[in-house]
Amino acid sequence: MDPDVEFLRLSTMLDDAYVHAADDGRSVCLDVCQVSYNAVWAVERRPWTDGQGRVTPFILLRGAYGRYLGATDTPSCSFPCLQVVAAQRDFDEPMLKDIMWQVFKSDGMITLMSATGCYLEYYSTPRSSSMTRLWKVDVRPRLSRPRLMIDTKSKWVKILANLQRLWSSEREVNWVLADCAGNINDAYWGKYLFDGRDLSNLEKDLSHLVALPTTLCIRAGRHGQPTPLCVNFPRSNEPMHVILFLNNTTGSDRLVYPDVSQQGPRIKLD
Repeated sequence: MDPDVEFLRLSTMLDDAYVHAADDGRSVCLDVCQVSYNAVWAVERRPWTDGQGRVTPFILLRGAYGRYLGATDTPSCSFPCLQVVAAQRDFDEPMLKDIMWQVFKSDGMITLMSATGCYLEYYSTPRSSSMTRLWKVDVRPRLSRPRLMIDTKSKWVKILANLQRLWSSEREVNWVLADCAGNINDAYWGKYLFDGRDLSNLEKDLSHLVALPTTLCIRAGRHGQPTPLCVNFPRSNEPMHVILFLNNTTGSDRLVYPDVSQQGPRIKLD
């Protein structure tokens, strides 16, 4: 993987569907929509050295909710092929092989194999394993600040979403304020009960608690990297961990965002 690549989208070879971090916050799905933060994955490089000093380059792919694309122990339904289900995983252990991917290039596309030996592939009918393991790569440029996504929901969808909040249950939001350099102290996590999924409402609530304008990031697991949250919370009511970065500080200035608005040509990998 090119060391300059910071964000990418993966799409299937057969029908141009993109790998999405599903809005339940845990599963992974294919969707033809590409102008979405859920379709973009941040690239983290994680070389691994074995006992004999040999270094293997791996990458981690971090999604819109801060969780990492990884394999699970759950068998898939695509019998007779022995496979497991891909999911969004928390990074709770220093060495989590299920989220570590080795990249193999092939004719301008890539194949991804996890450190546990699982290939990232999708189910297709008729099935062709050589085709379903190949992914087209769309490299996304970085932004210092995100562009606002145009809300294309109909009036009735918005009304139903507001009605849904009447029956939604509260979720626990664990939050901590980073210092000006972007460092956090794990001894100072606070808890806040938040009702609903709306990101802008949560940002207002937490900024009010600290009495300063902040940028909200989400972290999935003790070893996960902070991810600027640009979409509403997942549909599930699982507890979430968020880090607040004070605006106009060194910490917030280091945050980068993917440009999801463009629909440019895919990058051919050499």
